[in-house]
Amino acid sequence: MSSKNEKFGRMAEVVPFKPRPKKQDMETRARIPHSDLDSYFENMIRLKLLSRDDVNLLEKALAPLLAIFPFLETIETVREEIAQEGVTKDFIRSEERCNWLSAGSKGESFIAGFDFEKAYDHFLVTSEEDENRTVVFLGGKNSAQKYVPPSRADAETFFFVILRMFRYQFNIEMKRDIDELNEKIAELEEIEERERKLRDEEDEASAPPLSELAKEAEAQEKIKTTMDDVRLVELMAKMGDLAEDKDDDDDIPSLSELTAEKSVKKQIKPLEPPNMDPRTEPISLWQKILAWLNS
Repeated sequence: MSSKNEKFGRMAEVVPFKPRPKKQDMETRARIPHSDLDSYFENMIRLKLLSRDDVNLLEKALAPLLAIFPFLETIETVREEIAQEGVTKDFIRSEERCNWLSAGSKGESFIAGFDFEKAYDHFLVTSEEDENRTVVFLGGKNSAQKYVPPSRADAETFFFVILRMFRYQFNIEMKRDIDELNEKIAELEEIEERERKLRDEEDEASAPPLSELAKEAEAQEKIKTTMDDVRLVELMAKMGDLAEDKDDDDDIPSLSELTAEKSVKKQIKPLEPPNMDPRTEPISLWQKILAWLNS
């Protein structure tokens, strides 16, 4: 027995899509002749493309999407596609069915939160469930194999045609949300830029003007130059004092002269003092002079 999951693949769990607030629904309905499916269904019944039972079946299968998108801007878009040469509702049905089955086999969905497998199951029956007991050649497969009976073929075809409309509408809504998000980001960036400029202006206002800074720098340079001049004058004065001291000290014997004089004195034979007993006689002035000359 083949299960639905085996046939369509396991659908991924996604966060249900929440549509944007429909503030302009009535305007959209007035602007676009076929902006809601009620009018579209009535038109299909009038053209005898769908029966009332077909419409009831479609409304059950599409109920989750009808709750999200009460009005569609894409009905005319798909109708214009079908009006093109070589494009029919059967072609749209085949293409859309292939797209949804392929996405379902990968666990994906074109519309977030929409359970395609559950919705499509409304059009499938088993041989026991087929109310018209349609003769279907199943190729020897189990009689529980599900299929679309001829009694539901028209409804199933329009199911995929209308599913294309919802897919287009979902893409439009997502693009609007992205555009609104980008606009908000741009507004925030603009606000941040204005705040940055205000901070820069406040910093410039609190900082001293460049002219004042230049004047202060010039004054500091003058003070430095004056201090350097004072130090130079003091140094020159000290040098002048040293020169004067040198002139005053011309009469003072130099170190070389003193050394030569001492050398000559050492060559002079010391005088012999009279015999005296140093234990009993005090040191005389004469002895002091001799000690100085011999030192």
